[in-house]
Amino acid sequence: MQAFTERLAAILGSPTPFLFLDTFEEERAASVLRQVAGSVQRTVAEWHADVGGAERELDQAFAGLGAERRVLHVFWDAHPYLDAPRRVRALRSAAGRLMASESVAVFVSPRASAPADLARDAVTLALPLPPRAELEAIARRAVPAGAPVDPARLATAAVGLTAREALRAFRQAAAIRATDDRAQAAWEAAVVAEKKRLVATASALEFFEISSDLDDVGGLDELKRWVHERRLAFSDDARRFGLPLPRGLLLLGVQGCGKSLAAKSLAAFWGLPLLRLDVGALFNGDVPPEPALRAATQAAEAMSPCVLWVDEIEKGFPAGDSDTARLLGSLLTWLQEKQHPVFFVATANSVDTLPPELLRRGRFDELFFVDLPDAEGRRQVLNIHLERRRRDPAAFDTAELARITANFSGAELEQLVVAALYTAFGAGRELTQSDLVDAARALVPLFTLREVEIKALRTWARDRARPAGTDRSLLDLFGGNQTTPR
Repeated sequence: MQAFTERLAAILGSPTPFLFLDTFEEERAASVLRQVAGSVQRTVAEWHADVGGAERELDQAFAGLGAERRVLHVFWDAHPYLDAPRRVRALRSAAGRLMASESVAVFVSPRASAPADLARDAVTLALPLPPRAELEAIARRAVPAGAPVDPARLATAAVGLTAREALRAFRQAAAIRATDDRAQAAWEAAVVAEKKRLVATASALEFFEISSDLDDVGGLDELKRWVHERRLAFSDDARRFGLPLPRGLLLLGVQGCGKSLAAKSLAAFWGLPLLRLDVGALFNGDVPPEPALRAATQAAEAMSPCVLWVDEIEKGFPAGDSDTARLLGSLLTWLQEKQHPVFFVATANSVDTLPPELLRRGRFDELFFVDLPDAEGRRQVLNIHLERRRRDPAAFDTAELARITANFSGAELEQLVVAALYTAFGAGRELTQSDLVDAARALVPLFTLREVEIKALRTWARDRARPAGTDRSLLDLFGGNQTTPR
């Protein structure tokens, strides 16, 4: 928070005519603005959208900008009125007067965004969420005297919430009036419930209930090892050891080979909530894309520590698309500067349409290439899908099935098992090895249809990405493709 107030003081004390402050927290914003205005010797004049004749009053206020020296003109919730060209024109005319009088016009709202015509003269900032110390002070006021509840633990659970959201969660917990050993858990559960409610308000976010673990992922041994090494990476012990917070993963590879499942299983193994960001929803909602993205990332920060997952990111941010370039820039800035423990996982099926900015080192902790499973990986996948359907893998020769399914993806191996079960069910008998073999020989894998594209992807990844499989897989991937009679 100190870094923010210092930056705010520098902006308000420099010839910057317009500041757009994005926040839902009016009380905190007002307190911070008044505090910083005093430090840079500016008086504060305020305009509220709820005044009578709001538009007329706003026009008069714009006309008077710069008439007095060293004034902080704060406009609350003026964003619905800034679309009018005449008001944008009035603000452009006022820019010179504001700089000459060492004054600043500050627009505060949950949708604060500078009109394009003012962008060169404006700075946009987002008010940071309250720090842990501030949340702990709120918790201490909310916890009844004598209650067996640790305010410091509550503050840790509430990191990512606004002050008002944290207070609401604490008051809901206080209504439970738990006085036994369950009190702490009840209070923390109320905080989690408030965080889930917040996620639900961000239309581009989806909260995933995870039902899979790393044991449900066949193959990908190198990726699993990487995930195992970082299972305690979000702990305080890791910080004391000198480790930075993990940033994220980019999983690039062949379609249907378990990238999305790996993202879900990673979150389950680390015991973190999983949020899915729908990039398309950022463009289709009532809120403009950039404010919608800010709302989504703030909601993710509220759930932190958590995993934020974007599936097939190349479709949401295609290379060379001017409409999404600015939004991608906002996402990359957030990835670079985020301070909350939000682990970002993106999957991609193609490198040709992937924005090159995403591939630059430093955006992610690691770039893994997920290829078609090798023979051992195929055997593991087949075992998993047989077990899921209440069949004992030991009753089948999955090694033979792995041999005849070279170049099958994980999704295709699952479909093989399902197709064989349909055959057995239709015949009124139990599943047999022959059913599985026949299903394997009947299925045409994606590799057969898109061999050139898959080989090109392998060639690109050879020196640019870390294989998600074992060293044996590397020989299969880059030492030539085996073909087996079908």
